[in-house]
Amino acid sequence: VSFNINMLKATPIASVEVSNCAVGSDPTIKVKVNNVNGNIWFTVSDENGNNILTDKIHIENGLAIASISGLASGKYRLHIYSAGTARYNAQTIKTNFEVTKISPELSVAKTTVDGKTVLTASIAEDAPGNVKFEVNGSTYKAQIVKGVATLTLSDLAPGTYTLKTSYAGNYKYLAETKTRSITIK
Repeated sequence: VSFNINMLKATPIASVEVSNCAVGSDPTIKVKVNNVNGNIWFTVSDENGNNILTDKIHIENGLAIASISGLASGKYRLHIYSAGTARYNAQTIKTNFEVTKISPELSVAKTTVDGKTVLTASIAEDAPGNVKFEVNGSTYKAQIVKGVATLTLSDLAPGTYTLKTSYAGNYKYLAETKTRSITIK
C-alpha cells in the first residue's frame, strides 16, 4: 500500500506597513511574518518603475523593520519578497507610498520704519532662494537669510495696495503664495 501526502504550505508574510511621509522624514517599512526566520527582501522603485533600492531586512521576533533615507518627493512602489521555506510558499507583496513636499509656512508682515515701508516675509529657516514681492505693479525679490526675506520700499504713495508674496518652492518645500492688502499712510 502506498499513498501520497500533499502538504499545503502557508504564506510567510502576515502584513506589510509603510506610510506616506514628508521630505526629510524616512519612511519605515514594517513586515510581520509567520514563524519565519532569516531575511525579507525589498525593492523600492519610482512611479516609472525604475529601481532605486534593493536590500534585505533581518527578521527579529516576527518583524522585519527598516527605514529608507534620502528619498525625494514623489510616488514610490514597494515590493516585499520572501523566498519561502519547506513550510512556506514564496510570496511577493506590492504596495505604494508617497513622499510629499511640505509647506514652507510663508507669512508676511508690513511695518513702517523712518517713513519707509518694510515688508518682511518669514519662511522655514532652511528654505533657500528668494521671496518675490509684487506691489503696485512692480515686482521685487529679496534673498532669504535664516528664514527671513526683507524688502524696504521708500516710494509708495499713501493708499491701499494688494501685496502678493511668493516662494517658488524647491525639492523639500511647496511653492506658496500669500495675498493681502496693505495700507500706506
